[in-house]
Amino acid sequence: MLNCGGVQTQLQALGFSRRVLTKVQDTLNLWETATGRCVRTFPKCSQCESVEAASLSADGRLLAYASSKPGGMIYLSETTTGHSRTIQGTGVIQQVNLSADGSKLLFAGNRRKYRDKRKDYTVWLMETATGLCLRQFQGHTDYVQSVHLSADGRWALSGSYDKTIRLWEATTGRCLHTLRIPESAEVPSVSLSIDKRWVVAYSVNTSERNALSIGHTHIWELDWDLEAHDAMDWDEGATSHLETFLSLRALSRETTAQEYALPQSEHHSVPMWSDEAFQELLLQLQYADYGWLRPEGVQRKLIELASARARLPEVGPVLHKLL
Repeated sequence: MLNCGGVQTQLQALGFSRRVLTKVQDTLNLWETATGRCVRTFPKCSQCESVEAASLSADGRLLAYASSKPGGMIYLSETTTGHSRTIQGTGVIQQVNLSADGSKLLFAGNRRKYRDKRKDYTVWLMETATGLCLRQFQGHTDYVQSVHLSADGRWALSGSYDKTIRLWEATTGRCLHTLRIPESAEVPSVSLSIDKRWVVAYSVNTSERNALSIGHTHIWELDWDLEAHDAMDWDEGATSHLETFLSLRALSRETTAQEYALPQSEHHSVPMWSDEAFQELLLQLQYADYGWLRPEGVQRKLIELASARARLPEVGPVLHKLL
């Protein structure tokens, strides 16, 4: 059990990063589940009325959050340093979702076009480093409440008051599927399983708002036409998955020395992994459509990336011995 202290509203729990993000009185707290330690607190910014949407990248390095205040300002904070910056969104931000590596941000910015009295229910995909819009997803006819970006960043989900959930192709903006919810409902949460087989949504029937049980869970199974690949040692498109894997398993100097009995002069902040963790990585790659990569090729790329991170030529052989 993780005791976060006080009355907290959990916004997001990330099993792979071993961290939990909670909110209390518009202050965001980032907790380490293994120790119960609060590793970073993000106080409410002066421009925020209240924090309504938040997302933590899967590698645990970047936090995105937005308030209910109109204007579309989105705040990005590095969890290791607490350094924050902003990117300009649009409208009233209902929900945000970061890609696994934190390079992309999906959000719903509902707004009204006052001149022609129309409303805009566009879903946006932006680059976090520059704030540039990469893609717009248009088709909803009412407020968009929830968004989700797939683990590989290729697909996007959005849920709306128009009683539909839409699956989008991120590279083209094309709507692939429109899933319908029969009752008049809000859709505060949507998610795509990591293997992209299942869509899960939580809806609330607006006519039952005061009832004891108002929530409904919907599950759809997707049927994909999979592309065949010949076995290969490596594909650069999978690099972001390995980078995330290394970030999550980077150990401190003290932990590395204690666990692997390395002399103080022989270790740095080097990512280490067990056989079990490596098998989990291969499974994640399968879910992300990289199951055709040979394990030995993935292992060599891991060692190469880890060595480059540590900037130590001798790290590669050390890691190889530990596998």
